[in-house]
Amino acid sequence: MSQRRAIAVDAGGTTSRAVVVDSTGTCLAEAYGGPGNPRSVGGDAAAANIVGACVAALDQTDAWPDLFVITAAGMLSTGGEFPELHVALSQQGLEGLVRLEPDMLSAYFSATASPTGSVLIVGTGTTAARISNGRVSAVRDGLGWLLGDGGAGFWIGHQVARAAARHLDHRGPASSLTQRVEEMTGSIQADVPGRPPALSGLIDWAYGVPPVQLARLAPLALEEANRGDAVASQICDEAADRILKAVAALPGSGAGPVVVGGGVMGPNSPVARRVLAELGESALRVTDGVVGSAFLAVGMLGASADEDTRGRIAASLAQVRG
Repeated sequence: MSQRRAIAVDAGGTTSRAVVVDSTGTCLAEAYGGPGNPRSVGGDAAAANIVGACVAALDQTDAWPDLFVITAAGMLSTGGEFPELHVALSQQGLEGLVRLEPDMLSAYFSATASPTGSVLIVGTGTTAARISNGRVSAVRDGLGWLLGDGGAGFWIGHQVARAAARHLDHRGPASSLTQRVEEMTGSIQADVPGRPPALSGLIDWAYGVPPVQLARLAPLALEEANRGDAVASQICDEAADRILKAVAALPGSGAGPVVVGGGVMGPNSPVARRVLAELGESALRVTDGVVGSAFLAVGMLGASADEDTRGRIAASLAQVRG
């Protein structure tokens, strides 16, 4: 009897990964596409990138999918609606059941098969979620740059810009961040009476880009904190405090594993070191969510949602990647 197949896609803010997987949990092919988050690049562009990755993965195998499982940020807030994707799939002749799931589930199940635990994603934004019986049961933060996302990339970058501005305005301590910010912003100099040209340039840059672009300054805080800069270290400590408060606010957060992912949680991040130290042995780090997307898909095909299945997905995907 032939195996049923699915395409699982982890649609990220910069890259979409598509995997063809069968009902045993064996990955047959993988391909990449552009950003697949409809909130950040728009529905049409995200759908085109996701479907492009699906087509590229299918071109590597003679498998035909019965199911499409797409995980992406913002699926809970949109109510799982993504009409542009259905249109794009149909235009490519790709017919089948489409399931849309939040990226919190794909991140979580990329690290564990436990049906109960927590997940923390800290990239441009901060989202903590409680997973109960394999579903998202509670969410904390993830409120966006204007209302929340404490300790995330935008929050850190904003603090970096403010620290540099205070230094240049003679209202705050000296910091190596100031020079790094000037380098990052292109050393813009503006002639405003009574103000240092570098400060005027920083003002022009900060108010001339979309607010989310301040997240580009976040790596400067991580790097300078590692070099011992006191201002950068304080920013990173406060970021970690805010992130940990989001996790602590989850109901039942002390039970089960805590899966941690996102760019701010990278291996050289002082914020990550503090957060992981506080979480202790319950913390599991994850680098991408495509294993979890495939795990969800295989479960929907009828396979056992256990650690053996998750391990088979991860091992076969590693073989596909070579």
